[in-house]
Amino acid sequence: MEVLPPLGVDVKLIDRLYIDGEIVSASRVRKAIKEGNISDIKKFVPDSTYDLLNTKKGAEIIKRIKGKD
Repeated sequence: MEVLPPLGVDVKLIDRLYIDGEIVSASRVRKAIKEGNISDIKKFVPDSTYDLLNTKKGAEIIKRIKGKD
């Protein structure tokens, strides 16, 4: 907010999204995946993302996520 506008970059602050009092974040989703709690992410991701994670391709994605620290 301090650096970019003087450089001509329009910055828009977007409020965090809360679902059931919890902040929606990619790090929360990745943590649940790493811990093997796929069902916990259902409320934080679109149905299409959740459905994808429950496919063969999704299993490959989950394996990559679990392999990263």
